[in-house]
Amino acid sequence: MDPLLSSASPFELSDFNAYRSTPNLSGSGPDAVRQAAQEFESFFLTQFIETIQSGISTEAPFGGGAGERAFRSFLSEEHARSIVNSGGVGIADRLYRDIIALQTEEAA
Repeated sequence: MDPLLSSASPFELSDFNAYRSTPNLSGSGPDAVRQAAQEFESFFLTQFIETIQSGISTEAPFGGGAGERAFRSFLSEEHARSIVNSGGVGIADRLYRDIIALQTEEAA
């Protein structure tokens, strides 16, 4: 097994598959490529935000208990989408440029 895949990580590879199915971008237009790149950036930021929030305890009297634990991931996803929709951190832009460049090379 690949040593990179066997190392401990804050999320499992199956998390990405559960989040979104991998889009087939061959022959896709720029809009589909942009959307896939933004979805990946959103996924990455969601994992990042969840890792940061994992160390935050929510104690009484303002802690939300089981309800807060259940909905914290939804809040992380919304924060990530908000970041991406307001310009992101550059991951989607870089992926978009790289995928378009690869598609241009394949077409030539």
